[in-house]
Amino acid sequence: MVKPHRASGLQAIEQRHYDAAGSDGSIAGWQPASIAPEAETAGNDKLESRARDLFRNSPIARTIVESHVQQIMHGGISLLIQGESKQLEKIKLLVQNTIESTGLDTNKQSSFNELTALSLQETSTAGNCFALRVIDKSAPLGFRIKLLEYAYLDLSLNRSEGRNRIVRGTELDPSDCPVAYWLKPSLDAGKRGKSRRYSTDVIAHIFSPIRVGALGGVCWFAPAMTHIRMLDDILYSAQQRQATAQSFTAFVTLPHGYREDNADVIRKDKKVEKNGKGNPIDERGFAKSTKADSGAMKRAIRNDDYVRGLSEIRPNTFYLLRPGEAINLAEPPAPIDLASIIKPIVMFISKCTGLSYETILGDFSNGSYSATRMSNIQPVLWTKSRREMLKARFLEKVWLWIEDGLDTKGYDVKNLRHQWQFPEIVSAHPKEDLEMTFMKIDHNAGTISEYIRSTNRDPDMVFKERAEEKRKMRELELDDSDIIGTRSDKKPDTNSSANAGGGSKPRGRKSQ
Repeated sequence: MVKPHRASGLQAIEQRHYDAAGSDGSIAGWQPASIAPEAETAGNDKLESRARDLFRNSPIARTIVESHVQQIMHGGISLLIQGESKQLEKIKLLVQNTIESTGLDTNKQSSFNELTALSLQETSTAGNCFALRVIDKSAPLGFRIKLLEYAYLDLSLNRSEGRNRIVRGTELDPSDCPVAYWLKPSLDAGKRGKSRRYSTDVIAHIFSPIRVGALGGVCWFAPAMTHIRMLDDILYSAQQRQATAQSFTAFVTLPHGYREDNADVIRKDKKVEKNGKGNPIDERGFAKSTKADSGAMKRAIRNDDYVRGLSEIRPNTFYLLRPGEAINLAEPPAPIDLASIIKPIVMFISKCTGLSYETILGDFSNGSYSATRMSNIQPVLWTKSRREMLKARFLEKVWLWIEDGLDTKGYDVKNLRHQWQFPEIVSAHPKEDLEMTFMKIDHNAGTISEYIRSTNRDPDMVFKERAEEKRKMRELELDDSDIIGTRSDKKPDTNSSANAGGGSKPRGRKSQ
């Protein structure tokens, strides 16, 4: 038998739910639609056009995109090829010349790294990019690469294709894996024809999925787009306000008799007349008597028209002074406190884009040592994830195209191994980080292979290259110090005999 207090406890557990899943209070109007993964990017055209507009006109957005590309590329990507083939050296030379040449694209103007950087820029801004292999027998490996915008995908195409189905221009097999893309022949509305099918063997779709099963991506700074536009507006408005405050050109002292309630009147000419009650009017059109009958002045205008006539010459270039007020050119209107306004906005943008606060503003003058180191942790993690995305969705597909081109040329590609090498991520304090790595290896807290893998390289390949270097150096009777120099802070090992006998000690401590 369940005790009453136990029963009430079980009932409370059954009724328990997340507050965000409720339907009362301030979240009553929060009713997002539940959509399928393949429709996650539906309506992305407006988001894409706004992202492109920000990239063209916003310094903040352009800094974000260029920083994304620079962090991933950072000097270029290289391809390391190894294997047991007798034609290995010829293969290496042919592939290197193909990648480094400026004719890899269909226009014969861009190198591989230029195409990769442009694809990353397109993916960062629009969320998607296509890379199409185009057969060209005049190319060294028999193909060239053409980059296409996501707008080429025929999003209106939804139908069955045998056992497969086409969803928004993407053909899926029975296991919902993309097997082909249906692209428009042109973006020109007057030249559009029937969409053409391109197998995934000849086309690469570069994007970072935001959901499992998503068929496309979105702009990398999409969550921060409204904040970027807000920040641009705030900075522009503040600059215009200060520029206007510093550029006024005249002071106008209002005449005697001017009243802000606009009850007085002023004539358009300087002719002295009398009003309906016989009171004289001065040459400026003001009645000397405060009881002037304004209705009797047929050609008079209101005081605010007089003031507006001066102010409309150029807004904010005339300052109206009351009689007796002094002119003070040394004290323009005090500027607003921008720091307290833009700081939370920039912090939000920083979190959404994976960039540091200082990088977005371009100001590193106020960063401390600890803050700078901590601000580099998030970009490093973000960069590694995007590099993995680029490798899986584009670089490995390019390697398959290279293998196919080598096989067509008659080269043996069965025993080839390859490694796409990204440049090492630059640290804010490389010397301290390298010394920390050496200390971990000396105290058996890390391995050389672990360090090599952290630089996106294969330890086996590095060891083989290093062994080959040492062999050549012995043949030429060279030493490491003849090439790379000797570390000035490295002390000579005076305990070589002890070390040879197995009595090695950690270099980080002195023996007692």
